[in-house]
Amino acid sequence: MAYRWHPKNAEVDPNSPRAWGACDRCGFVWQLSALDWQWDFQGTPQLQNTRLLVCDRCKDKPQPQLSPPIILPDPRPAFNARPEPYAIDESSWIATQDYDPIATQSDDPMIVQSSGDGVEAANTTNIFCAISDPGGSVATLYLDLFDGDPSSGGRSVLAAITGSSVRTDIAGDLTTTSGVATNTSPIAVSSASESQTNINWVGLYSASISGTLLMSGTCSVSQTIAEGNPVQFDSLGLRISLT
Repeated sequence: MAYRWHPKNAEVDPNSPRAWGACDRCGFVWQLSALDWQWDFQGTPQLQNTRLLVCDRCKDKPQPQLSPPIILPDPRPAFNARPEPYAIDESSWIATQDYDPIATQSDDPMIVQSSGDGVEAANTTNIFCAISDPGGSVATLYLDLFDGDPSSGGRSVLAAITGSSVRTDIAGDLTTTSGVATNTSPIAVSSASESQTNINWVGLYSASISGTLLMSGTCSVSQTIAEGNPVQFDSLGLRISLT
């Protein structure tokens, strides 16, 4: 039997024999007790045993990039927040020297994009309103918009938006189901508001001019409509409870 020199990294003690082991990385033979497990992150925040027994020269430091980042929870929202209406403040209309808004071929007003490298259609103002009128009828309803309660001195802003104080009959745009009338498709008020104005009430009348106030209700939020903004009731934006 040929003689084999013992490895330089392992010791031989005939009085106290100890096992040898090869490093899983470099392959050099060491005392088995000198080898240690290699631990590393493996997509988890805790270190995982890779099941590699390695010597001190081959043992790597755990790589923190293999551990997922710990994302802290969002801060608590501010109570009674009063955010700035940036969508209104930052509307930068492309206008003539006479301050007349420039529109596309389809008469959509244009604004400068936030990046400043093009144009896009103006922000649409969507109105949402819920009205309760038990026993009422939606057979004939002429739409008017107000700044203030129409039954107690509120000011009509319909002309400021459409350029005309003549109301439009929207009864045909409503569908009644289980005593609730809603619009299943958008109701257009104006493709471009004639001027900037506030709106917080909706009034429904019996005639296009004068007539009787049949019902009214507040908008879900008081809104400032910028000049040139399209104005509409989005689908299901108007809800009238008749029971």
